Amino acid sequence: MVKKSCFLWGVALLVALCFQVLGVQALAQQADPSAVMQFDKTVHNFGRLMEDDPPVNCTFTFTNKGTKPVAIYQVLSSCGCTTAGWTKRPVAPGESGEVTATFLNDQGPYPFDKSLTVYTSLGRKPIILRIKGEVYPKNKSLRELYPEAFGPLGIQSKYGIDAGQIDSGNRREASVAVANTSGREVRVTFSAKSAGLSLSLSPNPIPAKSVAILSYSIDTKGNNSWGNVKYKAKVACNGVLCQKPLVFNALLLDNFSNLSQEQMNRAPLILEERTSVYAGDVQQGKLFTATFPMQNIGKDPLFIRAVECGEKSVAIEYPKEIKGGKGGVITVKVQSAALAKGENVITLTVVTNSPNRALMNLFVHLTVI
Repeated sequence: MVKKSCFLWGVALLVALCFQVLGVQALAQQADPSAVMQFDKTVHNFGRLMEDDPPVNCTFTFTNKGTKPVAIYQVLSSCGCTTAGWTKRPVAPGESGEVTATFLNDQGPYPFDKSLTVYTSLGRKPIILRIKGEVYPKNKSLRELYPEAFGPLGIQSKYGIDAGQIDSGNRREASVAVANTSGREVRVTFSAKSAGLSLSLSPNPIPAKSVAILSYSIDTKGNNSWGNVKYKAKVACNGVLCQKPLVFNALLLDNFSNLSQEQMNRAPLILEERTSVYAGDVQQGKLFTATFPMQNIGKDPLFIRAVECGEKSVAIEYPKEIKGGKGGVITVKVQSAALAKGENVITLTVVTNSPNRALMNLFVHLTVI
């Protein structure tokens, strides 16, 4: 009787183990829907794309290897640059369906690797598909690369050529690329150049659809201007004078390189009370006045070379000289009628002979109502 009971218990245990194994296999199959929906690929590489290429498409085809119909409920993309489509009907065993992906190629040059998350009727675990590739910058024309036109001659910036900072009395030599954007040879001549500006172009004439090197030299000796200084030259292409001048923007500051230690110890030193004024709400049409008191705590005189502001609605008053140990005030009058409603930030650039503060910015914040 005991032997029979042990035998029956053993059979029951074996049956339980079989059911457990079958259950684990069923759960494993449910946990891995890709074993049922077998895709021809899970990654598509578009390879090299150009920035101006149109959207590209690919298709992921799957076959239902299971015993029951399967359906795709949803496909979610990891990025708005990719859209997805899929077979909407249930796919019977042995039949095929597909997931399509469209990469819009509208976000500039960069390598990309995007995922498509496929939710199906096989359970909670989704299937992950991927698309990848690399977008390269589009091939730009010379006109796009050199958009600021002087007839057929093009430069890159509409603000002119940036010559950078030049210490007073020094010379700056540099070169920039320019282009003949036309379909014929162009000879360029320069005239009416600002004092201290020298120019040379190579090659000249410039062949059609070609780039040339414009070399320039700016000698600041004898120039009594400070801060942002524009050096100009008239441009003629094949004898035809352009209406606007070619502009070189330079920032002229004091030259402190030759000061002795004694001179540095005596040099003017700025201690400002504030660098920003917050006006709050200002009724449009009202005149607002801001003041910026400062002290020269050095021994030698502080010379305020220039106070610059790009706003036409701003008038500035300032002392040209503040003696050692004395104070002065920069006064800014803002005519709000010329400003747009809303928040405005007016920036002033102060140029001085202080080695520690040769250049400083002041700000006026106001909201025009």
